[in-house]
Parts: sequence; structure tokens; C-alpha cells
Amino acid sequence: MYCKVDDLYKAIRKDFLESFSTENGDEDRENAIKQATAEINGYISARYRVPLNPIPDAITNICIDISIYKIICRCGIDEDKPEGIWIKRYLQAIKFLEAIRDGKNDIGAIENGELSSGVNRAPSFQSSESLFNNEFWVGFR
Repeated sequence: MYCKVDDLYKAIRKDFLESFSTENGDEDRENAIKQATAEINGYISARYRVPLNPIPDAITNICIDISIYKIICRCGIDEDKPEGIWIKRYLQAIKFLEAIRDGKNDIGAIENGELSSGVNRAPSFQSSESLFNNEFWVGFR
């Protein structure tokens, strides 16, 4: 998992977060973290070996935002109330993950001294020799 329950409490008041939980308490929050981690892995697995180790701070922060969103949305989110900000934070997190997936953002995950990317950074192309070289165009000048 890319964050811990204690990380959630650092991002949002404990009593506020607990007001959206069921009687299962921290088990609910851990399940939300597992769901957020799975969602993150779904986006980044095209470029990185998952689970990430070590976990970049950017991924921890995204996991926190997605986890809190998942906890709050179980009870319904009113965009006009303070919890409405978590909709925006969730959408920003997904946008960031999509940019990672699409190669526009990089989290710089390092594993054994090497970038843990599953694909090449710069694509390589090869083509046959051009048919339309300088000799070909001589008759058209």
C-alpha cells in the first residue's frame, strides 16, 4: 500500500474523517487505501513495475487523496460543503496518473539503481533507405 492510515490523519482532521466511516473504523480506511493503491497501479503499471519500491512522495500524496475521496464518497459528497474539495483533489490525482500513464509525467521511481520503467523512454524507429533520394529528383528540377 502506498500510504498508511496515519498519513490520512495528517492530511485531514481525524474526527472529520471518522465521521464518514462505519463501525469498522480503521478497517474501512485500510480498505480505501488498498482500493486507491490498486487504482494507482492500474494507471502506472504500463510504465513502472508495481508495487513501487521505494514509494515516491508524489504517489503517497496521490494515494492519500484518492483514499480520502473513497472514504468520503461512501456517504455522499456535497460539493458545496467542505468535503467537496476532495472531488477536485481526486480528479487532479487521476489527471496526474493519466499523465504518468501517457508518458507526460515521471515519478522517477528507482529500483536497484535503475529506472523501473516497463517501457522505453524514447521510441526507436527504423526505416528502409529512402526511395526518393537526390538522384531521383534530378529529372524534376
